[in-house]
Amino acid sequence: MARPAPQLMGSVPEKPNEAPARKFKVPEDVHARWVLLQAFLGAQVEFETRFPAAHDVLFPDAKRPERSGLLLPSFGIRVMRWEPLPHIGHAKGPSEEGDAYSATYLHREIGPSSVDQGFEPIDPTYLRGLLLAILGREEYAERVLNPLEGLQDFDRSPVRITDLRLAMNLRPGTLTQGLHPILELLPRPITTDGVVLWKRRMLGEPFEAEAVQNHFENDNIRVAAVSFAAAALFLFLDFDMPGLERATSYRLTEQIEGLAEIIGKLRTNLKRSAGKLEHLLANRSAGNQPHKEYRYYLALKAYRLGEDEKTIAQWYGINPRDKDTLRGTSSWKKKLREEVIARGVEVEKERFPRAAAIFANKDDPHVERKAREAYRAYSQYPRPRDYDQAHPATRHLMDQGLYIVVGKAIRVNYQSERGLEVIEAYMQLGSCLVKGISPFP
Repeated sequence: MARPAPQLMGSVPEKPNEAPARKFKVPEDVHARWVLLQAFLGAQVEFETRFPAAHDVLFPDAKRPERSGLLLPSFGIRVMRWEPLPHIGHAKGPSEEGDAYSATYLHREIGPSSVDQGFEPIDPTYLRGLLLAILGREEYAERVLNPLEGLQDFDRSPVRITDLRLAMNLRPGTLTQGLHPILELLPRPITTDGVVLWKRRMLGEPFEAEAVQNHFENDNIRVAAVSFAAAALFLFLDFDMPGLERATSYRLTEQIEGLAEIIGKLRTNLKRSAGKLEHLLANRSAGNQPHKEYRYYLALKAYRLGEDEKTIAQWYGINPRDKDTLRGTSSWKKKLREEVIARGVEVEKERFPRAAAIFANKDDPHVERKAREAYRAYSQYPRPRDYDQAHPATRHLMDQGLYIVVGKAIRVNYQSERGLEVIEAYMQLGSCLVKGISPFP
């Protein structure tokens, strides 16, 4: 069962600077593999820019004073241009084939070491690369855990480019409301070190954290807003934003909120395009309902998680009878349970046998205990921003962190397909036990 990407606001799966324990077996042909790996990654133009530490380990004799990509010194990273061009080759003889491919880079290119807006405007191709880096990079292992620790000096990155994705989980207006008063505490003139100090004060020392908390809805939002704002300030510094040194707290808040809006729209457009692509790939004719079997299973899950049955019925085209107008189907509940939810049970038996086995053994004390533990962890987990707007049967899919927390609570491997199926089943069964819902209506 595919899972969406994680959002906010879950617990960190591992302690900072503590890498998951893994054992590696050195293959007998390690030298041959090493040579092939060097040849392959040496031809990957982005490898040097995206993973400079790994590049230096793999190519210890090829350290260069100048690297590819635009340097963002505050973040300590580089980003590549994004301007893919078509390269088209035509067949020149009966034994050759024509082909076309797209590439931004065909060879290594040196990027500028800084942005100077007083001299020239920003190259938009780097801005495109920056936006793609914000959306697409994953920095947890690289910038926090550092699997290469011991081979080089390393300090945990206090601010990361991917922190800008936190904008996707902050409601519009949150930054405007909360940031202005605490930006008054930001040291002037604005510097990288000053931003880091400000972030640590806003999130660390108790007397500062207590004062800052008053400006935000809850502690999770405070941490996300301050972390996003620090990353935004890093970005403004690295792109030489005019007037930054003299910017008032009110103006900084406007600019930070504007950046959050840009990133939020990126996410919205990406989700909309993904929805259109899903519709295209499904090749459904107009009016056809998608994934009928899955819809039955969603109804079963929503029922077990305690969603109102009238609401579920309306999702599936069943109109419950209104006692005032006498309109609707009087037997709506029977129709829902026998034609929709019961079908969901059959789908579960066919598609998810491990989940079905858990429900078949629901009276076992061990199964019951784990189910209650799973539901306790599920119910206490912080809800992401779009939780209330999501389909109740898929709300728990919105944050992969939920599976980590619940999996740890019931000691089930959350990093396998089997484990995810078991975790889902225990959450549903726990809901049934706590709320007094029959799993098989």
